[in-house]
Amino acid sequence: MIRKNRINGQNGRNGMTITPLMAVMAVTVVCLCCMSIISNSHSIENAMTDCAMLALSNTPNNDKNKVDNYDVLLQTKHDISFPKTCHGKGRVMAASTMTPKVPKAKAIELAQGGFKRIGQGSGKVDLVGAIAMKLSKMQHEFGIFGTVAELGVHHGRFTSCLFITARESEKLVVADIFEQQEKNVDKSGKGNKEKFIQSLSVYGLQLSDLHEMYIGSTDELPYDWSEQKEFEQFRLISVDAGHTAILTRRDMMLAACNLLEGGIVALDDTFHSNWFGVTEGMIQYTTTAVEPHQLYPFLYCDGKMLFTNDRKYHTRYYDALMDEPLLKPILHTDALKWGGSSEFVMNGVNFLRCKREDADVKEIWTSVIY
Repeated sequence: MIRKNRINGQNGRNGMTITPLMAVMAVTVVCLCCMSIISNSHSIENAMTDCAMLALSNTPNNDKNKVDNYDVLLQTKHDISFPKTCHGKGRVMAASTMTPKVPKAKAIELAQGGFKRIGQGSGKVDLVGAIAMKLSKMQHEFGIFGTVAELGVHHGRFTSCLFITARESEKLVVADIFEQQEKNVDKSGKGNKEKFIQSLSVYGLQLSDLHEMYIGSTDELPYDWSEQKEFEQFRLISVDAGHTAILTRRDMMLAACNLLEGGIVALDDTFHSNWFGVTEGMIQYTTTAVEPHQLYPFLYCDGKMLFTNDRKYHTRYYDALMDEPLLKPILHTDALKWGGSSEFVMNGVNFLRCKREDADVKEIWTSVIY
């Protein structure tokens, strides 16, 4: 099948240069304007998501050569440049084996509703969890085997959807402040270590199955975390820790610095009406990051934006999702408002958006578990 090129240029329309600050302001202004005219039948969160999608589908891309002074505006204690200890886009894989770490019967039980025995975080995980399983199978077929991780696990519901994708050779890593709530500067969640450990038993794992459980703020983790703790770089990682712009940007950098080539980052609570900092931090990161640490979005689903660090794999994941018979009907390339003229674009690439109301989630799960 012949497909159009989904990689766009880096300059704005009519030669206009869009700085990262302007991009953030554009999203904010469009969102606020749209909020005043959204139908009363919409929830605030849906309204904000729709408006953010509108902004991204019409905001020109930035010129990365024009952002030298932008980092001064962040006023953060963190070094915003990529440190020498950042070695992302690695190619040292875990051993290739298709034997699952979690028995298939346990994975099916979890997927068919068992995850509800684990305390819920801020959003639904079943549909995006099934898609994570589909993407994981693709990664393994491509020969990508590495660590599966989550920053900010709460009680472990989405963690379970990630961990059942792991193969026997792949390590499991988590990080959360848990009871150290004095470090929870934005009050974005209240994880519980004991409840998280209990959640592992729902799908047949225990604490000893984790290679690393870091307790503390993720902004204290080193950029060469995988090297220091001797685990392969991430194949799949969820970022759901601090929800300020600074912490989000820092966590995205941490993920990118420890991400295999073709690895996937799932950033939670993007475009969430209660957590504007996540969206701001995401835009700050994608408009200032450089190769090989840049991240390219290919799917927005249930509040999570999924990225990869390689344009080649971006195209592969995007196309494969659209080629999946059970997924294609629920994936949209544009806002469906102006006859396909408002494609979802960010950071120079197109991404898809899922529509949960059209999905038979259990059937999708059944088709993708392996």
